[in-house]
Amino acid sequence: MNRNWPYQWNLSGGASTSACAETYKGSSAGDTPEIKALIAFTSTLRNNKGIKVFIDWHSYGQYILIPYGYNCQARAPNHARQMTLAQGLSQRIQQSYGTRFTYGQACSALYMTTGDSTDYITDVAGAEFAWTIELRPTSSNGNGFVLPAGQILPSAVEQWEGMKYLLTNV
Repeated sequence: MNRNWPYQWNLSGGASTSACAETYKGSSAGDTPEIKALIAFTSTLRNNKGIKVFIDWHSYGQYILIPYGYNCQARAPNHARQMTLAQGLSQRIQQSYGTRFTYGQACSALYMTTGDSTDYITDVAGAEFAWTIELRPTSSNGNGFVLPAGQILPSAVEQWEGMKYLLTNV
């Protein structure tokens, strides 16, 4: 589902066409039941009160990723504000346990992504802030997708501190 959102889905290089790949984009844009449900939900939000903040938490890598993933030259209208908030979020997260999160535009801070949630939620659903946060650890040799039990609570604590900062400042 991570690359199945129906926005910039057809671009090459940011998702895989192999069904066994972690970045598989699906057989067509927005074809999974989960994405269809999320699109319906975000459409309702957009049409009623709008979307201020959307966070798509992933594991792993310790990144705060702002739009866009599909094109490093594209900038959200509030790009500078997003960078400032992402920097503040990174600093607030670090205060809890010293955990460092890299922040920046998804395609330049990490890699190109197509059909991703944050680009869709920004441009189609109209969110003011739509980010992906890649949680602990920094790499697969730190257990990757399987976070050791002793890191679960610290991860939650630092994310909560970061969210208090973000929600106070948006």
